[in-house]
Amino acid sequence: MRMKSAPRGRRRSSECLAVGSGLIALDVILDETSSPIGSAVGGSAGNVLAALAYLGWNSVPVCELGQDDAAQKVRKEFLSLQADLRFVVQREEACTPIVYQMPADEDQRETHIFSFRCPTSGVRRGFSPPSDALLGEKVYQRIPRPSVFYFDRVTDVSLNLAEKYRAGGVLVVFEPSVIPSNVDDFQRAVSASHILKYADNRFENFPLDVSGVLLEIKTMGVQGLQFRIPARGGWTSLPAITAQSVADTAGAGDWCTAGLLLSLFDTGARPDISYDAIYDGLRYGQSLAALNCMFTGARGVTEHWSALQIKRRAEQLVEKSAISGRTTL
Repeated sequence: MRMKSAPRGRRRSSECLAVGSGLIALDVILDETSSPIGSAVGGSAGNVLAALAYLGWNSVPVCELGQDDAAQKVRKEFLSLQADLRFVVQREEACTPIVYQMPADEDQRETHIFSFRCPTSGVRRGFSPPSDALLGEKVYQRIPRPSVFYFDRVTDVSLNLAEKYRAGGVLVVFEPSVIPSNVDDFQRAVSASHILKYADNRFENFPLDVSGVLLEIKTMGVQGLQFRIPARGGWTSLPAITAQSVADTAGAGDWCTAGLLLSLFDTGARPDISYDAIYDGLRYGQSLAALNCMFTGARGVTEHWSALQIKRRAEQLVEKSAISGRTTL
């Protein structure tokens, strides 16, 4: 497979805009004694939007947070990334989700485990859908043509936006982690999506109709990933791109998503969703994931390298992986 030689991310940031809704939370990283060692914007939607913003896109988070310290930290980081916070709603009655990241046992597949429940106090700070069902309509009226709409939770807001954006020709990406209680709405969310991405430890075989999806991606941790274009049938396997050392695998899947989107929009205002572009984009996403795994935190790499350094190193990994199939940094 011939890989692109041109560097990614050369388009001006103002040309690409991602709207995202779903789990936008505060990640709190804990050590072996359950003591906090850091915090940052988290949740799949939060990570993808923050990663894209760091690498040059405009990001628009759509969520409801509380009026608490966790919300202020989320807002502060998004502001530092120059994100558009018009649709980050804060309500006194709401509770900002907090995701606690704890080290996993050595025999587990990942380096970490996640929980909404604080291991010290026992207080749970989970996800709740926005209380204003019209929030999605407000977003759509003001931003009718973003480059991408990303969502990871099925809510009235995300479903409204996904269906409207797909009908308007906007690329829609859905990354579910659980089957919600309303299976009919779940199917609507899948049918509204162009790209469906999920982990094999969440769905070994996806349980719903994916005939309307343009691209289906199944991630498999250290085993890499598989993807297929449902209209064409069979799966293509991509081995993981590995780093010399692995400090933390948290956020790897979110970096893969961000890298895929960066690559698909690399040369034009419209995404290139051909087979070759998808292959190259996923390899680029895997390279970003590998780089982040060298550091602690879902976006730990951004604390050590500039956006330009990340892009250059990722491109080098892509080029090496085209030769060896499995790359060591």
